[in-house]
Amino acid sequence: MRRLKVIAIALTLASLTPFSAYAAYIAERGTTIVPGMAGIYVDGIYMGHDGEGAVTDENGNVLIPARYIDLYAGGNYDESDISWDGERKLFTAARNEDGKAFTISSAAGESFSDVNGKREAQEARNVIIGDRLYIPVETALKYYGVENIGVSFAEGNVILNISKEKSDVFQTEGCADDKYVENCIKTMDAEFSADNFTKKIVETDDNSDAERFVIYKYTVDEIETNLGYFAAVYNDRVEITAIGGEIYNTAGEAVVDGNITEDELKKMALEADGSSREVISQRVDRHFVPVVGREMFDVTTVYANGDIVYETLNRYIIK
Repeated sequence: MRRLKVIAIALTLASLTPFSAYAAYIAERGTTIVPGMAGIYVDGIYMGHDGEGAVTDENGNVLIPARYIDLYAGGNYDESDISWDGERKLFTAARNEDGKAFTISSAAGESFSDVNGKREAQEARNVIIGDRLYIPVETALKYYGVENIGVSFAEGNVILNISKEKSDVFQTEGCADDKYVENCIKTMDAEFSADNFTKKIVETDDNSDAERFVIYKYTVDEIETNLGYFAAVYNDRVEITAIGGEIYNTAGEAVVDGNITEDELKKMALEADGSSREVISQRVDRHFVPVVGREMFDVTTVYANGDIVYETLNRYIIK
């Protein structure tokens, strides 16, 4: 049986996702913040944390728990060195990316933060909620070097387009129809045909500049993958981005029964890897993947190759 395999580098997928989040729109690309939910969705994949999640203040500003600045701004866990001065109520974080240093310090009650050597004014103050400091999400993004982000709203959720993927922009005279969108995609992909894609239209709310989002997902043997195109339709333009990095369902060959045992899954993963290295540990997680709309098993195997330790991730879709 072929399997779906990726190398796990620094991304941990949470096994449990709040059910209430599925009632609202989850963006297929970028970061989705669901106010009140402990965690975010990154390109449709839920990543959680402990404690309380993001909140919005009376002016509509989005505040995030500073402790999880890496998650909300960078889509990762614990990339920064973080400290908290309880006496001064001062949060600091520092990280290094490609030899460049990034720093931030935020004090409770202040309407500014010192970010990467510059004092940044904020629309909202840093506040303590419960036992954690909350800072504006824009400040967190500046810490990650993101100066310009696309922010939209859909069904009460905040969509941050902070993906580094390139979008192709097509100027229009008025709001484009779906046929126009599909013709635009064809200029990017000559082999594109709507017959080989599923289409989902999401109407945005009054807070969004976009008229609607149109999502096309490539299908293989009538099975929807997470590969496709995301189109944001505005009144004067269409922005189209290719989405997805791997096919979760490949002609059904990675589909397993939900009653399969963990031992069977672990054995399948070992056979799929075909590695003669020492196995340190294996773990099986079951979770829901929004971009597929299905549950799946993740089998994580940790190997030792001399002094090098690495892990593989094999994914199996549940029938």
